[in-house]
Amino acid sequence: RVGRALQTEDRHAVRMSRPGYQTPAGRSSGWANPRDDDYTAENMARVAGALATLRQTSRAQRVVLVGHSGGAATAALVLGRHPGAADAAILIGCPCDVPPWRTHRNGQRGSIDRPWANSLNPLAHVGGIPPATPVIAITGADDDNSLPRFASRWGEQAVARGGRASFEEVPGFDHGTILRWDGIAQRLQTLIAALPP
Repeated sequence: RVGRALQTEDRHAVRMSRPGYQTPAGRSSGWANPRDDDYTAENMARVAGALATLRQTSRAQRVVLVGHSGGAATAALVLGRHPGAADAAILIGCPCDVPPWRTHRNGQRGSIDRPWANSLNPLAHVGGIPPATPVIAITGADDDNSLPRFASRWGEQAVARGGRASFEEVPGFDHGTILRWDGIAQRLQTLIAALPP
């Protein structure tokens, strides 16, 4: 929806699947854990490599990431571990502080609190994001999966380290319905306009 709203002659929306995920077009390369514990260094390097290839083959002057949920965590990690892989990002419903998020999700399910053994934590890599890279984190106020505090904490740390980050909590939207919020396209337009030509 956001991609279609912003598609113009000089802008192209490209959908990327997380490494190892099955899509109608086939399975993406890389490794996916059946239990989703796959925010690994190898997978982040794979995504960064795909972005570099996209930038080169499309001759894109700027690459802006828009990720939801695990895709948002992936985007945040790529920004922090591979500076310059993207020029800006919007993180929607981001579980940006993985250990407490896993505790929260295990508690919701009534299961034993087992931390993810393979995954990196976006909050731990926020200092690697270049200060000039703008990032907007957005979470629905009714999101009971990725609670707003996980992305809010990430945004606070990014700002504390001199980053151009902001966090917005949107009333009336949850983890899934936030993707239908018209404000995402508006925020993306603002982000793009703020980038140097």
